[in-house]
Amino acid sequence: MSEPRAQPGAPDPLSTDHLLDDIKQRSVRGGALVLVSQGIKYAVDLASIVVLARLLTPEDFGLIAMVTAVVGFLAIFREAGLSTATIQRKIVSQDQVSALFWANFALSIALIAAIAASSPAVAWFYGDDRLLPVTLAIGSGFLFGGLSTQHAALLQRQMQFRALAIAEVSAQLAGVIAAVVGALMGLGYWALVARTLTTPFVLMLAMWVATPWRPGPPRWAEGLRPADVAAAHDPQSHRGCRGARALPAPG
Repeated sequence: MSEPRAQPGAPDPLSTDHLLDDIKQRSVRGGALVLVSQGIKYAVDLASIVVLARLLTPEDFGLIAMVTAVVGFLAIFREAGLSTATIQRKIVSQDQVSALFWANFALSIALIAAIAASSPAVAWFYGDDRLLPVTLAIGSGFLFGGLSTQHAALLQRQMQFRALAIAEVSAQLAGVIAAVVGALMGLGYWALVARTLTTPFVLMLAMWVATPWRPGPPRWAEGLRPADVAAAHDPQSHRGCRGARALPAPG
């Protein structure tokens, strides 16, 4: 079994032992950072609505809303509990997280395929052929989520709330800028599509920069079972990142 990859002098991205000394302070700071970041994101979102409402038409927003209803439903299955498994296990191996990473990637490809298959039905249902390419474009954004879910989970596992907050706020700002620039260029509803894709893309890049962990080759980790992932949804197993047993201990 391969060992976790960490930069010299940096904490092991899979270990949580170094968090024990000041876990209370980290939790308090993390909660404050989450509140601040949520407030900033809300303000950015509100400001973007005000600006984009002056640059785009209600029809542009309505077109994207039609697609969002379908994509939003499939987004429920985007993580499938795989990030929870990584966050909660006391001991997790490089091979296990890598296996979950590639499982997330495969799931994102499956969701993109499902959206592609349903896009003609979406266009037919609403009677608007423009929805076909829009659905395909927005659905492709699942790929970025599949490539960053485990990185985000490891940042949460390490209680790196500051890095998470910076990544999320930066991604949202990038998405808004892309939408405003697209609207000023006269792209219409495609400006909103640009925002929908830019935000997860920048978030993916930020997650990869924020943590030194990198996945190994695609292969299933020894001892990793579907039941272990399902256990991540069991309320009885939610005892914090050091108490839950969503994954088996590496042998």
